[in-house]
Amino acid sequence: MTDLDNKNTVSGSHVIVSNFAEYGLGLQLNPDADPTDGQLDICVFTKRSLMHTAIHTVRSLFRAQNGRHIVRFRSQNVSLSETRILNAKGCHLSAVPLQTDGDIAGQLPISIRINAAAMQLLVHRA
Repeated sequence: MTDLDNKNTVSGSHVIVSNFAEYGLGLQLNPDADPTDGQLDICVFTKRSLMHTAIHTVRSLFRAQNGRHIVRFRSQNVSLSETRILNAKGCHLSAVPLQTDGDIAGQLPISIRINAAAMQLLVHRA
């Protein structure tokens, strides 16, 4: 994952790019996200194990999402690409799938940028 604004590269097993703090079921995957700041909020899970993914899921449920295996930053323009990893048999893993709001949306690579003036939203605040 590359932050095209600042030319930083971060590697991880899962990346969440959002513009809102709250996701389905009340999960706050990017808890400091502000839809009015003109920035995408990016969360990168740097550990590549099922155990670390499970730990982060549980921490997300209890809104304690920061940790040493999580990198967070903001950017207007990011690029996501796959890193070739060999599995136990020495074969390259298949293409990396992409999800958009929980639905299959193709495969990496992809570039995501925000256009701050593209849409106006009316949001009810409780």
